[in-house]
Amino acid sequence: MSDYNREQIAEAEKIDLIRIINDMWKGAKRYGVLFILLAGLLAGVFYYQAYRSYVPVYTATATFTVSSDTSSLYSSSSYLNEKTATQIVNTFPYILNSGLLQKLVMQDLGTETIPGTIATETLGKTNMITILVTSTKPEDAYNILQSVIEHYPEVAEPVIGKVVMTLLDMTDIPENAANPPAFRGSAARGVAAGLIIGFVFLLFYAFTRKTIHEEEDFKKLLNVDCICAIPQIIFKKRGKKYRKDISIYNKKISLSFLEAIRVLRARIEKDAKKNNLKIFLVTSAAPGEGKSTIAANIAMSLAMGGARVVLVDCDLRNPSVRERLNMEEDGPGLYELLTKKADLQQVFLKNEQYHMYVIPGGEPYNNASELLDSPRMRSLLKKLRERADYVILDTAPVGMLTDTAVLAEAADAALFVVKQDYAKCSNILEGIGQLAESKIYISGCILNGAQAGIGGYGYKSYRYYNKYGYYGFGSHYAGQEGKA
Repeated sequence: MSDYNREQIAEAEKIDLIRIINDMWKGAKRYGVLFILLAGLLAGVFYYQAYRSYVPVYTATATFTVSSDTSSLYSSSSYLNEKTATQIVNTFPYILNSGLLQKLVMQDLGTETIPGTIATETLGKTNMITILVTSTKPEDAYNILQSVIEHYPEVAEPVIGKVVMTLLDMTDIPENAANPPAFRGSAARGVAAGLIIGFVFLLFYAFTRKTIHEEEDFKKLLNVDCICAIPQIIFKKRGKKYRKDISIYNKKISLSFLEAIRVLRARIEKDAKKNNLKIFLVTSAAPGEGKSTIAANIAMSLAMGGARVVLVDCDLRNPSVRERLNMEEDGPGLYELLTKKADLQQVFLKNEQYHMYVIPGGEPYNNASELLDSPRMRSLLKKLRERADYVILDTAPVGMLTDTAVLAEAADAALFVVKQDYAKCSNILEGIGQLAESKIYISGCILNGAQAGIGGYGYKSYRYYNKYGYYGFGSHYAGQEGKA
């Protein structure tokens, strides 16, 4: 394998990793509040469980030195005493389990069982031994210890002989539990569990999210061409009269958006001239992908270039062109024209601000496919073809309704708008497939709302424009080109 191929493979793997990280980041922004709530809920559950299950345990201890009564000043007392201590530790479980010591302790306490546990340990290689008594009640721990100290020598004598136990230290009735509550630690584990669940969910979200992320995905995942990428536009909300005006006439719009629309217009003009196209249908796979905004800006840009353009709001179920172009809200439109409640002269409106003609949608109507497939609609498109250089049809999402498929039979070409990281690839393919069934020429796909992710992928082609300032434009398109 050549070094070039290795570099290509490494770059592809790098991009995939970056995409996964970016999708996880987007998922975190989308579901971050839920993750916080989950972590808080689990912290509360863990805290409550720790609180309910917490049982304080108290420990009483006594430390002795042990020695054999046969030892003398001249004998190997150190060895014997150490051996005696070891024997006590080794034999203590057997002495305790024999029942004799337990019986004596229970008699002293007046109980049928010993309410605690007894253990011993030696302190290194010495003849010191410590007795530890643990119980849920501090008084019981102390009383058991006292009883064991009293009866142990007489119980142990038949086993290891007579020993001398000299008390060095003994605790009083314990005041503090040997196992302090760890409620905060339990709550922290709950938070950690919530974060782990969230991380696993984000991994699953990233690996299963099959959407369009960048321009190359159109060819790779959908086998279609992306003719342009439109950058995401974010407005800062200021005041009560705040309104999103995403158009090339907005002086506050970014230069990258202006250039993207100009590139899109140039490609539409080239395609129209090459294939003799006039009526362009603009649609998408799902609502919310910005197809109406794109359709309006395509019409504005073509009109600004000197063409005679008509924008028709064919989304009769949810007409939005009037609002998008700041036109009067009331008045007849396409619905009234197709139902013979108005004539063409009443709905064929000249928009002086954008230098183009508009046929608004009119009153919302749910059974739109019936009207759009009518002879009156076909007659309208024939008349518009004769009057205009370009006819832009803003249609309903093709992935959800049959309205657009009906119009596709009368239009010349389709422009398919895809919002970045929004609709599933399967839905996009289904929408394109419905258009293909009508045998309409698909001019190309448009990536809308493109933005760079954490790793830098996304909308790449516009970034250098800001570096070079206005790049030959004015502050916006208005006044830079011919008017319709």
